[in-house]
Amino acid sequence: MEVPVGATVSCEIRSVIRIVNAKKVPPIEIHRQLCNVYGEKCMYVQHVRKWWKEFTTGRTDIHDEDRCGRPSISDEIIEKVEKLVLEDRRVTIRELALRDPTSPHCARPPRLSSNPGHIERIWMDCHSPSGLITK
Repeated sequence: MEVPVGATVSCEIRSVIRIVNAKKVPPIEIHRQLCNVYGEKCMYVQHVRKWWKEFTTGRTDIHDEDRCGRPSISDEIIEKVEKLVLEDRRVTIRELALRDPTSPHCARPPRLSSNPGHIERIWMDCHSPSGLITK
């Protein structure tokens, strides 16, 4: 028995599914072949079926499509946060979020508190022109 191929990329496995699918091989057999070559944990049979169906209905791209949802963190954001933390090492995550009015934290309504002034202060800090916390 041969040693399974190591370190695979998902698009590599999808390209194998696409090629074998062109030969009209059923998904369960494709999964068996993948497991023989790449090992048992290369891809679940459900995912093989999903990609088999995609390629059968005409899909040709083996790469994932962009998804909506939580955006990835850019280098610009990382540098910005790093700079803020180096300026004040005691800064909290909440304060970092409040300093940037475009952050998702400000898009959410503030949590209820027993102190009504607290809610107003957070809301004002979040939407102030400078975006800085006033203490």
